[in-house]
Amino acid sequence: MNLEAGLLSQKRADIRKALQMYRHGIACLDENSNWTSQYSLSIKLFGAAAEASCHLNELDSVKSYSDAVEIHARSIDDKLPCACITTD
Repeated sequence: MNLEAGLLSQKRADIRKALQMYRHGIACLDENSNWTSQYSLSIKLFGAAAEASCHLNELDSVKSYSDAVEIHARSIDDKLPCACITTD
């Protein structure tokens, strides 16, 4: 639900609210197994959080979310959205 709410907020150009929803969704994931049992949701939430953080110029958050995707992604296609975001 947090992913859907965040996407809806982002469509309405309320990026700050979208990021809040993505962060809440990430916080609700099981920290020990989110990349195994909830892989698809984790990729979407972390990728969306990285993008929203970039729009808000929160560079530390962009790096954190992008790094998580880079580490856990199973394919190039899953890494690609975050690979396009740079903080340097």
